[in-house]
Amino acid sequence: MLGENTENASRKKRAKTPKEKKRIFIVTAIIITLFVALITAPVKMPPIFIFNHTESVPTGWYIMMPVTHLEDGDIVGFDVPDEIKDLALERGWVKENDIMLKKVGAMEGETYSINNQQFYVKDKYIGQVIAKDGQGRPMPATEETATGTHTVEKGCFLPITEHPFSFDGRYYGTISLQKIRFRAIKINPFS
Repeated sequence: MLGENTENASRKKRAKTPKEKKRIFIVTAIIITLFVALITAPVKMPPIFIFNHTESVPTGWYIMMPVTHLEDGDIVGFDVPDEIKDLALERGWVKENDIMLKKVGAMEGETYSINNQQFYVKDKYIGQVIAKDGQGRPMPATEETATGTHTVEKGCFLPITEHPFSFDGRYYGTISLQKIRFRAIKINPFS
């Protein structure tokens, strides 16, 4: 027993060889250099989470995933279309670099319609099309949002939400798939 303790103590006290000391020094230097480089790097890592504060889709945190496949009902983040950006900025619905989060309501070849200010996607009632916003200003309209049935064009999708006052495809029509930046998946750590 006494011999084992002496042997363990001698292993702990054994001096490092020059080769071991050099290896430890190099590894430590590399770790410190990488740490300093990460802290001081001018390039920021892209975010992987986004917080949605609007009522268009459920509020909360979403993880941004690459778009490999889209289905109706998926939530996507896309750039505010140029055609509506000035209006949305002026009315305070978005900020300069905001990304819109909406559900994919319809894809290429699928239909949506507006009849008597009622908005339907593939014959499913989504909500009302209101003529004026909450401050009495007229809502926009396009050929794609005129009364009648419309078909989603090639390379496009129709963004929707079920929120009655959401600024979605019922007011500006379809959006190019090229505008989509990511697919958003809601994360709820408390469920």
